[in-house]
Amino acid sequence: MRTLVIHFSHSGNNRLLASVLARRLGCDSLAVTEPKRRTLLTIFLDMAFGRRPRIVPLDIDWTAFDCVICVAPLWAAHVAHPMQTLLRQAAPSLRRYAFITLCGYHRPDQRAAIEAQLQALTGQPAIAVEELPVCELMPASQRDDVRAVSRHRATLPELAHFERAIEGFLKQVLQTAPPEPRPNPTL
Repeated sequence: MRTLVIHFSHSGNNRLLASVLARRLGCDSLAVTEPKRRTLLTIFLDMAFGRRPRIVPLDIDWTAFDCVICVAPLWAAHVAHPMQTLLRQAAPSLRRYAFITLCGYHRPDQRAAIEAQLQALTGQPAIAVEELPVCELMPASQRDDVRAVSRHRATLPELAHFERAIEGFLKQVLQTAPPEPRPNPTL
């Protein structure tokens, strides 16, 4: 199965997650980037006004991949806006995709909201969606401290905490692989 991991990461957490996934799958990983430097103010403005930020165009033949794994943070329980822009642009050619996030917190009904948002962006459901809450990596005394959680930079050893969820996500992605094309019988 030909797979591509594509990621957007403001803090570096989701870039780390994307590199782990790409290494495990033996596939390429590409970054969604913006022409201008992103700040907390631009994140807030995107969320408040539903802005669609510009991204640096990626020259990708989406149909060349059996599955694209999208990795991005959640901002106020929504997929980060640069990834939204990419998904809107790729939607007509995107065959199959999955979404995983190293996010701050898990909120009630957040997964269903993410699934609905992804379907609205692409016109098709994601084959798998997984949330990995950074707050679980924090000491109990800091888990409710939004500032501490949002400033936390995950490390490779810390990602081991999410091993079961990552394995389950990858298993779901690989189990829903499209059937291999059969050779045409010759007469």
